[in-house]
Amino acid sequence: MNINLTPKLEEMVREKVKSGLYNNASEVVREALRLMEANDRRGIKIWTKEE
Repeated sequence: MNINLTPKLEEMVREKVKSGLYNNASEVVREALRLMEANDRRGIKIWTKEE
């Protein structure tokens, strides 16, 4: 699977990896998706589609 990120999101991912909290971009994306799923289960909608 390939995904396209905005430059702002790409920089965010790079900074997370650079911080040492994550080994690579895939780990950052997996964690973000896990958090989104957990929030969805609790009924919290924090993600919106940017247009």
